[in-house]
Amino acid sequence: MGERNIVTWNSMIASYARNGFLEEAMCLLYEMSREFGASVSSWNSLIAGCSEANAELVLECFALMSSASVKPNLNTLNTILPLLPTFASLDHCREIHCFVIRNGIPDHGIVSVLVILYAHHCCMDCALRVFEDIQLKSTAVWNTMIAGFVDINRLDQAFEMVREMKRLSSERPDRSTLTLLLPELHRLGTQASKLGDCIHAYTYRNGLELDTSVFNALVAMYGRSRRIEISRKVFERTQGKDIVSWNTMLSNYVNSGYFNQAFHLFSRMHTEDARPDEFTIPSVLQSCGHFASVQGGSSVHAYAFKGGFIDDLCVENSLIDMYGKCGFVEFAEKVFREMRQRDFVSWNAMISCYAANKHPNETLSLFESMQNQGWRPNGVTFVAILSACSRGGFVDQSLEYLALMSSKYGIEPDIEHYACVVDALGRSGQLDEAYELIMSMPMEPDDCVWGALLGACRIHENVDLAEIAARHLIELQPEHPGYYVLLSNIYADAERWGDVARVRAAMKERGVKKYPGCSWIEFDDGVHMFVNADKSHPQFAEVYSTLNWLSAHLRTAGYVPVMDFHLQDA
Repeated sequence: MGERNIVTWNSMIASYARNGFLEEAMCLLYEMSREFGASVSSWNSLIAGCSEANAELVLECFALMSSASVKPNLNTLNTILPLLPTFASLDHCREIHCFVIRNGIPDHGIVSVLVILYAHHCCMDCALRVFEDIQLKSTAVWNTMIAGFVDINRLDQAFEMVREMKRLSSERPDRSTLTLLLPELHRLGTQASKLGDCIHAYTYRNGLELDTSVFNALVAMYGRSRRIEISRKVFERTQGKDIVSWNTMLSNYVNSGYFNQAFHLFSRMHTEDARPDEFTIPSVLQSCGHFASVQGGSSVHAYAFKGGFIDDLCVENSLIDMYGKCGFVEFAEKVFREMRQRDFVSWNAMISCYAANKHPNETLSLFESMQNQGWRPNGVTFVAILSACSRGGFVDQSLEYLALMSSKYGIEPDIEHYACVVDALGRSGQLDEAYELIMSMPMEPDDCVWGALLGACRIHENVDLAEIAARHLIELQPEHPGYYVLLSNIYADAERWGDVARVRAAMKERGVKKYPGCSWIEFDDGVHMFVNADKSHPQFAEVYSTLNWLSAHLRTAGYVPVMDFHLQDA
């Protein structure tokens, strides 16, 4: 073996540390220090080895290095700082920052990493102070500050950073800057549309629109701003689509209520060789659930099975939700039973499935099982529980669960929970108690709460409370036709024709129109939608011929339509 020197010692120390033998590495280090003296390069070798084996030991080694009176150098900090965002606390960041200041380390790279550390911990005021001391700011540092402000929802400051970047430095917003900002623009409210158009123009002028990540961010930006048609045009005219592109457009359709278009886009993916992934499936299943399209949902289920996504937790949860909304409780149960692992969403989805399909006993039973298996319910769980109590006529239980939310589970009921209990009381005819509960709520009642009371007043023919509920509803949503129609029907039932005329006059004066309802049917080639007197369907002649034939047979059989809920013209 050749003569031992600092290089060979350092190599051995790093090797031991790299392979997890920290104690042996430390022994070598102390043995070496007796022969050659303490060396910063040897400590750096130890720290570098630990950074590959166990990053959390790096700070421990750094502390030992300081206690051994060995002063770290730039190489030490360059090894330590990039690792800190993965495990270090904010206090660790401050300690490193103090060390840099005390030792007068001016290196821009080190200071830039400090900005990243503070931004990672959402301590943007500290990050900003460090940032302002950097003389030559790179695009990466500007983007770090922008991302930090976006993360803590200080969007105005994020965009101010972009303006300063263009005004004070030679750097310009790049693809990373744009992908950070574009998807968040909708949160600016009224400013979003104009600013989004300006940024889109910037991407076009600077040749960034062809970049796939920027293009995807543009599609997301227009979709989240509810400018679906522009989002679709941007999506369609781009050639280099990846799976993120498809998933983004799917998400836009689903979040904006264009469920039929979402399902058609999913079908298109197969013809254009775009392979759906575990993020695609939940969006499509949500569309199927909205339309109660079990045929479409089953086909997506089959695809998930064949594609190897069936064990993905998010996919399984979406399947339970879809089958529940389609009314196929037994299919949802089967998915739930066969899950290898479950999370909060799994339990809540199955409980909600039972509640929505009027299985109150199963809902409460599964709720007990959830708790017995160590899962603590949350607010979403109690919305389902209270809804099940309402539909099942379990009025006393609904009041009990409402009280237990805060006293036992530490969950403050919100407006959805109160709406469910108001509905339970109203369905059972306890309208005065429902009204008293509304008046005692710790928050202002919304349209869901007053709507539950108004619906109960219609069933139990309580005109006085109906007028109170309707007045509040019309104040909250003056252009919603349903509340006027419901109040008018309540007056009609009580034969108060003058009040019926007054409601109709108010609708006309305020320009409120009752829009036709929409129905749909699932057939072999998809979902077919219809509205009253609709002639847009390519087979409308056959549809009306069949409808007339059915109507004739119904009349012959003695069927008389119920017209109680229809606001008729005089």
